[in-house]
Amino acid sequence: MPSVPNPGDIFDAVKTAASGIVQQDVTTLSPFVQDQLNRIEQNGILFAQMELAGEFIDDPDRRREYLGIVEDLARNFVNTVRALIVVEIEKLWNAVVKVLWDVLDKATGLALPRPL
Repeated sequence: MPSVPNPGDIFDAVKTAASGIVQQDVTTLSPFVQDQLNRIEQNGILFAQMELAGEFIDDPDRRREYLGIVEDLARNFVNTVRALIVVEIEKLWNAVVKVLWDVLDKATGLALPRPL
């Protein structure tokens, strides 16, 4: 039978759905992020060691090449994280809409059209 939700019910349902998605995805992505940051760090350390050992003194092009590798690693990491954030936002949107519309359907006894 249709009934108006109690105050806090929608908030709690949205919070639960969103928290579940974020927690699961952070757990899943954490090893990837850690691995990528370790790779960036290792290449940064390698570059610093090579610079301090004088390996680039006579070859500035080689220095730029190695710096370019570190830069590319950092840029690719950030671009990947940015794309993952976009996916995460879409998942959160879908979860929030599902919760809200399920509550509204139940409250009104209707099958309301979902937003796109």
